[in-house]
Amino acid sequence: MTIDAIRLFILTAKHLNITKAAREFRTTQSTASRRLTQFQTDLGMKLLKNNGRGIELTRSGRTYLNEVLPIFWQFEALQEKYTPSQESVTIAASYRPSRYLLPALMTEFSKKRPSANLTLRTRSSREIETLLLESKVDLAITTNPTVGVASFFSEPYCRERLTAFVAANHPLAQMKSMRASDLGTIPIIIKFRREGQSRVERQFSGFGKEGIKFKVVMRCESPEAVKELVRHGAGIGFLYYNSIKRGIERGRFKAIEIPGLDLIGQSYIVYSKEKPLSRLAGEFLSFLRTSLTKNAPIKPTTSRTPIPAAPVSSRVGDYMRRSSLLSWIFSILSFEWITWALV
Repeated sequence: MTIDAIRLFILTAKHLNITKAAREFRTTQSTASRRLTQFQTDLGMKLLKNNGRGIELTRSGRTYLNEVLPIFWQFEALQEKYTPSQESVTIAASYRPSRYLLPALMTEFSKKRPSANLTLRTRSSREIETLLLESKVDLAITTNPTVGVASFFSEPYCRERLTAFVAANHPLAQMKSMRASDLGTIPIIIKFRREGQSRVERQFSGFGKEGIKFKVVMRCESPEAVKELVRHGAGIGFLYYNSIKRGIERGRFKAIEIPGLDLIGQSYIVYSKEKPLSRLAGEFLSFLRTSLTKNAPIKPTTSRTPIPAAPVSSRVGDYMRRSSLLSWIFSILSFEWITWALV
C-alpha cells in the first residue's frame, strides 16, 4: 500500500467514476482499476462496489475514507512544507530534438519557472524507452517511438521536412530544383541508425517501389558527418531542415527542392502510463503542447522556379566529368577519418 494508492482511492471516491479518477491521476482506466483492486486486496476489505449505474462506496469504504482523509491532507501539507522549493523535471530526447528543438523550449520554460531544475538526457529511442520504464525520466521526445508499448502515452508533436542540400560551391548549387528521377545519377549521403533501418532509409525504399532509384554511397551515424562530407563535395546530402538551417543561413550549403519527393519526419511526446507526472512535469507537458503551433513543418526557403533549360541529367553528367579523381579520393579519405573519429 502506497500514498499514491490512497490518492487514487480518494480521487475515485470524489468522482465515483474510475475513468475520471484515472484522468486526474494521469493514468489509464485499466491501470487505475488494477491498482484499486490490489489496494483493496492489501487492505483486506472491499471499499468500492458496482451498483449497475456506476460505482459507489461500500460501508467499509465510507468508514475508511472518513478516517484516512484527515491523515492524508496532513501528509500532503507536510510534504509541501518540507519539499525543497526547487522542483525538477528530467526530459529525454533523441539526437535531433535534443540539439535543435529542446534547448530553445527549455530556455523559454525556465524564464517562466526560474526555480525549476531541468535536466536533458540525449539517448537513442531504445534507450529512452528503458529510461521511461525505469522511471529515470519524466517524459521524452523521440523521432522513433516504439510501436505497441502499452506502458506509454504517445502524442504526435513536431513535423519537419527532410531536405536535400549540397555545398555552396557544388555545381548543383546553381539549380533551384531538380527531378526526383535524376537522383539515381548523384552520390547520396544519409544518416543511419545503429539498430534497424532509419526513417530516411525506409522512406527511400518506399519511393524505390515507385520506380525512383537512389544512389546512396555513404551512411553516417551523425548529422555532422553528413554535413562534413557534403561540404567536401562528396555528393548530395539529406537531413532534416533544422540540422542544416544554420549552414544555409551562413552560405555554406544550398537547399535543393525536389518536387514530388516529400519526406516528412515526425517527433512524438512520450510518457509513462504507470507513473503519474509530477506537477512540474505536467506543466512542461502542457508547455510542449502549446508550443506545437511554433513547431509546424519547416520547409526549405527555395522558390518553385522551373528547372533550367539544360536537363538535370546533363548538368549532373557535366559535374561528374569535371570532378577530378583527387577530389573523390579526398572525399573518401574525409569519410574514413570521420568514421574513425566517431568510433
